[in-house]
Amino acid sequence: MGKFSFPSWCFSCTCFSSSSLPQEETIAGPSTLPPSSPQSVNAGPSTTPLSSQPSPQSVNVGPSTLPPSSPQSANPGPSTTPLSSQPSQQPANAGPSTTTPKDLETFLHKFNDVRQLHDLIKFVEHLLKIASGEKKEEGSSSEVNSYIQDGQTLLAFVDKHIGKLPQEKDSIDGLGAETQKVLTDLLKGAGKIHWVGAALSMVGFALARYNEMSNNQRECLEILKAMVNLGKQIVELNEQIPEQKQKLNEAVECIVVGCSICTSQFTAAKTYRFLTASVNAQSLKAFQERIDRLYNDLQLWGIIQINKEQPKFAPPSQDHIEDKPAVGIDSAREEVIRLLDLSAQHTSPQAVVVVVHGFGGIGKTTLADNVYKKIDLQSYKQCRIHMLQHCTENDLKSLQEQILNDLFKQKLMLRDCDEGRGMICSYFRNNSNQPLFLYIDNGLQREDLKKLLPANLGSCLPPNSRILLTTRNLRETDIFVSWKIERQAYAVSPLPSPEARNLLLTNASEYNDERNIKKLLKLCGGVPLLLDLIGSQLAISTKNANNIEILEMIREGEKVEDEDITDRMVDFVYHRLSPRVKEAFLDIASFFYKRPSVHVAYSVGEQEFRALEEASFVKTDERGRVIVHDIVRARGRKMSEGSRITDRESLLECLKDEEKLRNLKGIYFYEPSEQPPIEINEYHLNCMSNSLRILFYTKASQITLTGKCHKPFKQLRYLTLPSDIPDLPMEFEKLEHLFFYDGPLTQGMSLYELPPTLRYMCITNIISSENGVANSKIPSKDTPPNSSLGELWFLSIPTMERLPDGVEKLTKLEILRIYDCPKLMELPSKIGDLSNLEKIGLVECRGLEEWPSSFGNLSKLKTLSLAGCSPKLKESLPHNIKEKCNI
Repeated sequence: MGKFSFPSWCFSCTCFSSSSLPQEETIAGPSTLPPSSPQSVNAGPSTTPLSSQPSPQSVNVGPSTLPPSSPQSANPGPSTTPLSSQPSQQPANAGPSTTTPKDLETFLHKFNDVRQLHDLIKFVEHLLKIASGEKKEEGSSSEVNSYIQDGQTLLAFVDKHIGKLPQEKDSIDGLGAETQKVLTDLLKGAGKIHWVGAALSMVGFALARYNEMSNNQRECLEILKAMVNLGKQIVELNEQIPEQKQKLNEAVECIVVGCSICTSQFTAAKTYRFLTASVNAQSLKAFQERIDRLYNDLQLWGIIQINKEQPKFAPPSQDHIEDKPAVGIDSAREEVIRLLDLSAQHTSPQAVVVVVHGFGGIGKTTLADNVYKKIDLQSYKQCRIHMLQHCTENDLKSLQEQILNDLFKQKLMLRDCDEGRGMICSYFRNNSNQPLFLYIDNGLQREDLKKLLPANLGSCLPPNSRILLTTRNLRETDIFVSWKIERQAYAVSPLPSPEARNLLLTNASEYNDERNIKKLLKLCGGVPLLLDLIGSQLAISTKNANNIEILEMIREGEKVEDEDITDRMVDFVYHRLSPRVKEAFLDIASFFYKRPSVHVAYSVGEQEFRALEEASFVKTDERGRVIVHDIVRARGRKMSEGSRITDRESLLECLKDEEKLRNLKGIYFYEPSEQPPIEINEYHLNCMSNSLRILFYTKASQITLTGKCHKPFKQLRYLTLPSDIPDLPMEFEKLEHLFFYDGPLTQGMSLYELPPTLRYMCITNIISSENGVANSKIPSKDTPPNSSLGELWFLSIPTMERLPDGVEKLTKLEILRIYDCPKLMELPSKIGDLSNLEKIGLVECRGLEEWPSSFGNLSKLKTLSLAGCSPKLKESLPHNIKEKCNI
């Protein structure tokens, strides 16, 4: 992001009145800010210490729209000297002053009324638009200047106390903890809710200095935006449940820490290490995740607290409708369909986006899926995509490829997102004769949407097109307005009592303890995610006749004021899983989201997978892929930190620590890297041989394996390797628990001697040795087959003329797929011995022209797919196969 200049009013600070006091009590601040205009030559808080007690005439209680709260505030309004009395006649370079507790209390009480934040947030949003390049500098505001000065003064106070700390406090955690400690002491005696104003003042200051930040600009800007959204939510909840302060205060403290973290990125200010501490982008991203999580937790907590104050659930025997009932799934679906207004294509060509928004777990996707299935889209080209909570560049590129494939049947391999946006725009314009329907689930980040879709989307979309989008934060979709697309919004409400009850008792309909049902409904607050999780445990406990677990679940939920109820319920379910099922859940949460459920079940264990389905931790979508709710998945990933590696930096750290290696459960990443390869040697392999369950990497991941481990990998269940690797890093026959293998058939491997547990195998290459193909070792005829292999693929092997020896011995094989093997000339003569074979897929195998004589013996064959193969192959099919497979 490029640099920009703020208007001069963002930097010009009015000096506070001062008196002659000891130099060491001066509250200093950054003094090296370069001037952006003549007015800002002396910018910075170094000459703006906290003032003495303001005079009654100058007390500023906030925006002028608020009623006066005291005689002193009869004429409230903006002031350019927010912390001082009327400016004195002393020169600007008058001596320093000191801070008294009364002065500090007066400063903080400026923000005593949280309602003042409404206007404050508007000003900070104005600065955000300038910082992000959406809006050019225009006008000025003494209120904004006032808030920035307050932030400068408060930061200077914190700076004075933190600047002398030991070096180890320069970390992001140390910085945050010390900031919080100093400000906690500072705010003693005044209501903690004043932190809101203080924190957002600091946001204003941070934004005013945005162009002085280090190269972590994007991360800091995202944090600042997230904190403004969090501030809005604090205001709203404070108005709805003013007596509940503890959770709000925790959120405010997080804002203060975030401001300090962003300020630590300012490279121009050299006065103290507090203002020059180095915080890397990964830490900033982690802190933003913390803010996002807190935002969602507060939304859920707010709904549950409001339900406690004003219960919305009628007793089961009463079927009356409340005056203002929550909207159920049926009426909500009809309202979203009305907003989509598909019939308007006959009267208006305007493209429309309908945004279904609400906090995590409220049921946005459930509602949007319901809408998507209900509406008639025969006249639309349609596509449904799901965005991850934190999309990488590669994730977004894959989504662009899916859009082009689903809408226009174009299987393209894009170089990057820039090319993807250009291609999408081009195809949209060249296919304007038919409207599009694009369903974007989980569009959480504005920046991700900008990278995914063309900047001129409004002008390139075909007429009458519709977009259905789910998000947690409506503001993240403001970009559609800037793209000149009409936006309609629907806020998802908690489920009303009858629907909440039905969902809770979906799998436990025989449970009839009305007292406990009422308590559970109150705990869930009409939130589908909680109803689903708690309902699953209710069903399991009922099946086992274990009422004690139900009572324990209720007690856990009632501790919501101590900890977020969603985390409590996820933890409650998790801790009741068996150790093997726990490991399966952590593997899925870390590695297998949106992967084919049948392959995931092979990889983590089919019984374990079914147990997770029963607990509502995992589900399978309409495409047969595993899905895990964002909140549940985030909890699982948190539990997996350190034991399951998903990025290059974490792997490098792990390889340096023997203890971490010995407890490592998985390595799974494929992010391209131009950095030097990571070497995993024999020592590393030996260390992880007793614990590793998952090993996945591709050539692009820049990992090299040197040496070979001869110890058995006792836990390895899932192995994916590059197709050009010359040899396996371990002995294949010793992988006694391997369920999934994707990689080459290398020297020493044989289809006659597969691990007995192996269920899925995809061969991506056949590595030849001096003596011929690698799997030429054939056992004696008396050796009984010992294979559980159910699915076998041969993928893109251009030199393969025949299948490796041993295929005909895989008697439990159910699926055989051969893709892009153009030189394949024949199938095994005894392929008819595969008595359990149900599906065969042959794609781009043009060299194959006839079937073995035994092919007609495949009595269980149900599906035969032939694409890009010789016409002779179809003509020579046995009649019984043609009839069964409808060829």
